Amino acid sequence: MTVLLAPYPREWPYAAPPDRLETCWHCDEPTAGAPLVLWVGQGELLALHGDCAERLGTHLIGDARELRLATGGPTWARRAARLAGYGLRLAEQCEEVS
Repeated sequence: MTVLLAPYPREWPYAAPPDRLETCWHCDEPTAGAPLVLWVGQGELLALHGDCAERLGTHLIGDARELRLATGGPTWARRAARLAGYGLRLAEQCEEVS
């Protein structure tokens, strides 16, 4: 997968069907004359407005974190253990003070 910045549509580095690059893959708005991010995947070329690429990337990162949380990935397991330990330490401190 490769990400390219194409300042203007006439500078697209790949031949692609015109109908695929006339609208943004994310918002479906016209891309004519706008700076674009081109995302080259496995046999597919996606054209995205800069803001749309940013929103899509942010959502993908969030989805990946949610997946780790839902599947108990190591990052989230360690975080949950630290949080549980923090709660226990606070409880112990409160017992010592009273």
